[in-house]
Amino acid sequence: MDKIDGLKKAIKAAGNMSRLARACKIKPQSVRGWLLRGEIPVKRCKDVEQATGISRKELRPDYFA
Repeated sequence: MDKIDGLKKAIKAAGNMSRLARACKIKPQSVRGWLLRGEIPVKRCKDVEQATGISRKELRPDYFA
């Protein structure tokens, strides 16, 4: 699994990009930016993990492997 797969899985688990953004207390445009860049910023992995239950290892395998 690569970084973009983990991000897409997190979006699906949250319901959509807006819900993921709300759960992380950020703007939906930020989540869209993650998709465009192809990764979640390392500093946001903990928030996404708490919101979705998807591990940081899945979200950023390059950093938390």
